[in-house]
Amino acid sequence: MSLMSPECLDLLRQAWTQHQRDPQQLLPLGQELVARAEALGGGDGIGWGWLQQGWGHRFLGELEAAAQALTQAQSAFRQLDSASGLAACRDLEATLLGLQRRWAEALALLQLNTDAPRGPFSAYERFSTHWRRAWLLDVLGRRDDALRERYALLAAARETGDDGPLAYALGLVGGTHADLFNLEEADRLCAEGMRRAKGCGARQAWVLASLNRMNALLALERASEALTLAEALQAQESLMNQRAREQRCIVYADAHAQAGQYARAQALLDESQALRHAGSESLLSWTVAQVGTWLAQQRWADARELAEGWLANPQHGTDPAAVPGELLRLLRMASRACQELKDLASALKWQRRAFEVHESLVGRSARAARLAFEIEYELDRERWQRTLAEQEQARLDALNRQLGAANAAKTRFLAAASHDLRQPVQALNLSLAVLSMAPMSADQGQLVQRMERSLNALTTMFDGLLDISKLDAGIVPAHPQRVNLRPLLQRLRDEAAAQTQDRDLQVRLRMPAEPCAAQSDPALLERILRNLLDNAIKYTERGGLVLALRPLAQGWRIQVQDTGIGMSPEVLAQATDEFFQANNPERDRSRGLGLGLSIVNRLTALLGHRLAIRSRLGYGTTVEIELALAAPELTPLVIPCDRPQLLPRCVAVLDDDADVRDSLSDLLRRWGHTVLAARSCSELLEQWHMDGQRPVDAVLSDLRLPAQESGIEAVARLRGCWGSDMPALLVTGDTSPQTLVQVRASGLPWLAKPVMPMRLRSWLAQNPN
Repeated sequence: MSLMSPECLDLLRQAWTQHQRDPQQLLPLGQELVARAEALGGGDGIGWGWLQQGWGHRFLGELEAAAQALTQAQSAFRQLDSASGLAACRDLEATLLGLQRRWAEALALLQLNTDAPRGPFSAYERFSTHWRRAWLLDVLGRRDDALRERYALLAAARETGDDGPLAYALGLVGGTHADLFNLEEADRLCAEGMRRAKGCGARQAWVLASLNRMNALLALERASEALTLAEALQAQESLMNQRAREQRCIVYADAHAQAGQYARAQALLDESQALRHAGSESLLSWTVAQVGTWLAQQRWADARELAEGWLANPQHGTDPAAVPGELLRLLRMASRACQELKDLASALKWQRRAFEVHESLVGRSARAARLAFEIEYELDRERWQRTLAEQEQARLDALNRQLGAANAAKTRFLAAASHDLRQPVQALNLSLAVLSMAPMSADQGQLVQRMERSLNALTTMFDGLLDISKLDAGIVPAHPQRVNLRPLLQRLRDEAAAQTQDRDLQVRLRMPAEPCAAQSDPALLERILRNLLDNAIKYTERGGLVLALRPLAQGWRIQVQDTGIGMSPEVLAQATDEFFQANNPERDRSRGLGLGLSIVNRLTALLGHRLAIRSRLGYGTTVEIELALAAPELTPLVIPCDRPQLLPRCVAVLDDDADVRDSLSDLLRRWGHTVLAARSCSELLEQWHMDGQRPVDAVLSDLRLPAQESGIEAVARLRGCWGSDMPALLVTGDTSPQTLVQVRASGLPWLAKPVMPMRLRSWLAQNPN
């Protein structure tokens, strides 16, 4: 749930919509959001404001300022324990890591967002995550996965209801199809993206869709349309991100060259070359455009020299596998240049390679088209199923509201009736007590006894009605805890045996020999079992009862079995209804009032226990309750305290307590180890990068880290960077049951503070990397 005011939410909404419209607006919007949130007393608006500023700096290429804004956002979100805010921060953090070519770290970071809670603009945030994941997967060569991410991005964009993200997503997916030579599909998608972007003023999305459409048009040899688009883009050039102008000049040049405007094409190519920066990945695109320009000018020798120079050493530019269409164009142009120069052998060589690339491209294109169709089908089916589920949920919600209103009215009536009628009954009880002390005849004494029995029955009924009304109103508190079942069941068995002593009924108890503890509310569980045993005693004339405890895979089953009158299937279906009694049409009050199983049904539902009733007319009834296992009483990792030999290793230490961190680091260094120590996972990774990214052999992490960061999460993140099999040990001073269950579920070994040095030494010796 957002902690923001309506004014801050409105500013954040504006910021999200500017990502594909005018990213330069993100800085002032983010600054205003921080100022507004601080003026209103804080809240997570501060974190969202800093995050949007970070995105603004990223768009302008101010990466250091973007990282500083990100740190501010993370700090604000950690102070509020905002999981959704921290998830959104991971998108920007992964982008900055990707720009440093730390691809695997960035992708591992985004993987955490798959099931993470999202903030007040969930669809925009998921759009951002899918966008970055697709980019990283492409870089890592996982192109099928990247295509899936782009279609997931398209689905998230549709959910925003905003044409800006939708136009951008259409342009991205269209560009992917253009790279795969699915040119008609690329043209269609990018054209739709351009139309939507123009309609909503999303300049950033329009530029992307236009550039990708121009590439498709050039490959389709629709030169006049490509040139018109290039001129429209050039007219808007001053409003665009100048960091990407190098690549845009190449595309513009290609369009001008195909249209016969060779001088303009060459000027643009020269400008692109002048703008080229270290690590540029546009060399293949530039080479293709330059060779094409020279071919159009019949500069065969220059075209051949440049094309063959690149083909002889393709590793100095873009990976040709990422853009096979451009490689195919270059091979065909090299073949043509050789042919014009009468070098038929070389022309044939390049033509053969072009044919091989074309065959590969056709297969890859067909597979991508088939995959895209499958993805779209899956997404359409999910949307259809989601729509049906939403419609059904709406119908059920309306029905539940009606039933809830009727049930609430009944509950209010029963509570009011129970309260109002108790007063005269109480007066009647007092009067009857006074009357019973007066001298009276034997007949009068019997009359008073009958009156007492009637009043007792009436009081019992009121108590049952009050119990039901409390349960229906949700005001009966449940306090689940560890319940030792053995003494509880033994005591209930003894009480039931005492009740049936004069009726010649046997009461048996069966339970396993091992310890048996369940998770339940002890008082409510006892009340449930007491009701079941009372019922069984009332309806059993001969034979007896069995109270049994049986183990399950993940819990316990308690059974109450009797050899009483039993119930037919029709009667069993109504067994938990209020005031219903099996085989008691005359409403004999000695058999109760028909509220016992109704109360049992409500109490088991309150406690989350499964209730089942089996019965056979004339043979008896079995009632079963299934309970979950109690939280285990964990014991710390037992490590022998001998003095094993240690080889020098690099050990990472995470602890927010400086004294503990320093002491542990000193001890490890005295043992001959190299130590990386920090108070948080992010600081540790930063130190690791600054230290030359040396191999890390083991991690020792506190469970509680700053800003609600968990040592379990930190270990998972570090293993994502350093290897999933890296040994890791948790140390903790928090030994509450909830914490110990969490530690056990993680599967990590752990030690409770204070940690004995020899145990730590033994663990290090037993866990070589």
